[in-house]
Amino acid sequence: MFSVPLHRARLSVLGSLALCVAPAALAATIQVDNIGGCDLGEAIIAANDDSVFGGCSAGNGDDIIQLPATAHSPVMPLPLITSNLTIRGAAIGTSAVDCAGGGQPFVIGDNDAAPPTVVLSRFGISSCGFQAGSGTHGGGGGAGMGGAVFVYNAEVTFDRVVFSNNTVRGGNGSSSSSTQSGGGGGMHGAGGLAATNSVAALGFGSGGGGGGTQSTAGPVPGGAAGAPNGGIGGTGGGFGNPAGSGGFGGGGGGGASLTASLGGQNGGAGGFTGGGGGGGATSDTAATSAVAGTGGGGGFGGGGGAGGPTSTANGGNGGGGGFAAGGGGHGFAAAGSMTPVAGKSGFGAQLAAGQSGGSGAALGGAVFVRAGAVVFNASVFNGNSALNTAGTRLGGAIFVIDQGVIDAHMTSGGSVQGLPEGELAVVFGCSNSFAGNLGDVGAENVYGVDLIALSTPCKDIFTNGFE
Repeated sequence: MFSVPLHRARLSVLGSLALCVAPAALAATIQVDNIGGCDLGEAIIAANDDSVFGGCSAGNGDDIIQLPATAHSPVMPLPLITSNLTIRGAAIGTSAVDCAGGGQPFVIGDNDAAPPTVVLSRFGISSCGFQAGSGTHGGGGGAGMGGAVFVYNAEVTFDRVVFSNNTVRGGNGSSSSSTQSGGGGGMHGAGGLAATNSVAALGFGSGGGGGGTQSTAGPVPGGAAGAPNGGIGGTGGGFGNPAGSGGFGGGGGGGASLTASLGGQNGGAGGFTGGGGGGGATSDTAATSAVAGTGGGGGFGGGGGAGGPTSTANGGNGGGGGFAAGGGGHGFAAAGSMTPVAGKSGFGAQLAAGQSGGSGAALGGAVFVRAGAVVFNASVFNGNSALNTAGTRLGGAIFVIDQGVIDAHMTSGGSVQGLPEGELAVVFGCSNSFAGNLGDVGAENVYGVDLIALSTPCKDIFTNGFE
């Protein structure tokens, strides 16, 4: 399953666990509290930047973030973890990150060239989760990945972490209308309505902007795509100004509706976890040879944008869905000699059909691993769920991208933006327990990793165990 030898994974295990008991001499300890002084999100920023932030003391190298002895409900969304650090509970059984109203607390890594080393130790993560953004006006739904933790690329150790009641859902696809095309959903934001901007509802991963609508009064710009947390959304297309592609976490901009002879612009492609922009419509007086814009392809986990509509010419094709995300539906066409087609959906997502975008998959109710080296030591997974109405539901507790997943996605024809390149994830562990997790039959607990191996007692693998 893995392209890295097992002995290398074991070395990673021992090296990561050593951080739990022997932090670097220069490391700072940042104390999180429940009295309004230092929130977990502020502590992560202080550690990432080695600076004072909010009520938190400055980080310094490989830091330790100390959680309080009672449950902590952080202000969501939390920033990405991009530096080496340990997040440690004060007491097993009482220290916890409780999301209460939902949200995805931990996104680890954002750079394949410089993956951080992170340890989460001795606390619970409960009641976290989200539904990925839905497409609008024919846009495909985004993929739901990792209700509690999304590992982009990092060396991560989960040491005696209790995951309970975390949930992830895929975003819904939608049907286009005869006059409008919308953006694809991102992992955390819905696609924009026709000619309107999209927003990121939570964290990075915005939907694509909506395509420009039909008009006789001249070009109609497409909507822009927005994304907080560092994502750069594509700008809406205008006459002579193509729709922009999204950066990391940003959706693509919507294509503009142009003049009669030019048809509509294509939607911009989504960046990582961002939805594609909707294709621009043709004008109300377009010649029958004109072609509406094609929807932008979704980034990794982002839905494809809808194709642009037309009342007199050729409708636009739907944009391809990103990994585990739905393709966009094609644009409405009342005339013209070309037959538009819907965009291809990614691995595990519902197929787009006609003018309807496909819904995204739900992968990893608690943890999603894209790439890196990940260790699970004596952790507990209870009542976590990968839920959906249309796409697949894989790994109620843990989902890991393996070679079979890569192959299946390549066969699907969906967008390849953001897929891991080179070595695949190495996942190893022992003495973990699983109960009451929900997913498709055969994938209720894990997908892409061996459940029996993760559940085997550590003492049966190592002479001295982990402790």
